[in-house]
Amino acid sequence: MIENLFICEYPEEYAEFILSVFSFLLDKGIFSWSDEQIHTKMKALADYIEKGLLTQPGSFSFLYSYTNKRKQQN
Repeated sequence: MIENLFICEYPEEYAEFILSVFSFLLDKGIFSWSDEQIHTKMKALADYIEKGLLTQPGSFSFLYSYTNKRKQQN
């Protein structure tokens, strides 16, 4: 197990915020984003999380790499 990848004073709260954003922002009953809009929002969210946790840029690229794959399949 790798530890100390993130610098975070409130890890539980960060996790709650991240999960809340996913639950709310990606709820198709609330928003009807296009695939392009979802991709942009995931890139912004990854950037936000990386900066908030003081981790390397690209550490959370998996959040938007899925949307890249979906775009390529269409």
